[in-house]
Amino acid sequence: IGLFDPLIKRLFYSTPASGDLNDIISNINTSGRLEFWAYLWENERISFLGNGLGYAIDIGKSRFPGLNLVHNDFLWLLIDVGIFGLAVLNLTILYMYMRVSTIKDTTLKRVYLSLLLSIPIVMLVDNFVFHIYIYFPLLFAYFKYSNKPNDE
Repeated sequence: IGLFDPLIKRLFYSTPASGDLNDIISNINTSGRLEFWAYLWENERISFLGNGLGYAIDIGKSRFPGLNLVHNDFLWLLIDVGIFGLAVLNLTILYMYMRVSTIKDTTLKRVYLSLLLSIPIVMLVDNFVFHIYIYFPLLFAYFKYSNKPNDE
């Protein structure tokens, strides 16, 4: 038994899986997230400026007890701050990517670019925007190299 087996089972499986790939896939525990996402996508208004901060979380609290956060930042931002807010976030990430890509130190550049490229993946399944400890290193890189991106 691996060190992380209990954690993996708790996070990903709603029932014990036999180890067969089809069994594992059919038993992935989404903790109601898929139903919440489907509800938001099908029933809530998506507008240019959104419905206001906290709107999606309020829906989660009222319609999906125990599932307060959306766990999909793209959908959450689209509902709360609209197309405009989601575009601003994505343009900010793109700007940081372009800025960090000018760093000459290849090792440091690879680390920060890897972190930046992981953002969309994390945003699909978690609350990236709420977890500052994830993107704090990215902000550090941006501010450290924003004035002189070509220094070594």
